[in-house]
Amino acid sequence: MHGNQISVVRAGDRGKGSLDRASAFQDADGLVTAVPGVLLTSFYADCVPLLFWDPIAAVVGLAHAGWKGTVANIASEMVERMAQEFGSRPQNIRTAIGPSIGECCYEVDERVMNHVRNLASVPAVMENSESSKAMYIDKGNGKYMLNLKEINRHIMIKAGILAEHIECTSWCTSCNNDLFFSYRKDGGTTGRMASWIGMRER
Repeated sequence: MHGNQISVVRAGDRGKGSLDRASAFQDADGLVTAVPGVLLTSFYADCVPLLFWDPIAAVVGLAHAGWKGTVANIASEMVERMAQEFGSRPQNIRTAIGPSIGECCYEVDERVMNHVRNLASVPAVMENSESSKAMYIDKGNGKYMLNLKEINRHIMIKAGILAEHIECTSWCTSCNNDLFFSYRKDGGTTGRMASWIGMRER
């Protein structure tokens, strides 16, 4: 849906969406559960997979962040939902940012950048972080190269997740089209990759 809605997956929801789209959670770009043995799964083809795990509260979450979900703060919405529903504390949450289209290939215009600028305190480059990369590069003529992975990392840190608890891949789905599906590289007709997370049943 390219939004920031997050659905809580309960034990009775096990198997929803595994065989057909109709039974899947609707109107949601994020899933969170505290039920062991439930594998949260979502599909991507350039958008950013965001994975969350709180080993203290025993909760996992998964979010789909395209540019719209990113500027709608789905990463911080997930942190808040984990706290509200399961008592998670941001400093305990471990996260991973998966393969997506990179700043090398993701050119956007002023329409998208206006939304990015509306995010609270998103600088071009995150300050005081040795591992930071540029969040966007101004190419001139109203064109920008956008780094969705870095913007989501910034949002996670602003939400209270420790920088050392964030793993971020450097893989670009468009550059590595032999390994990944890329909606943009393939002109809108392509497959999807699955991202998944769950907790083992003891």
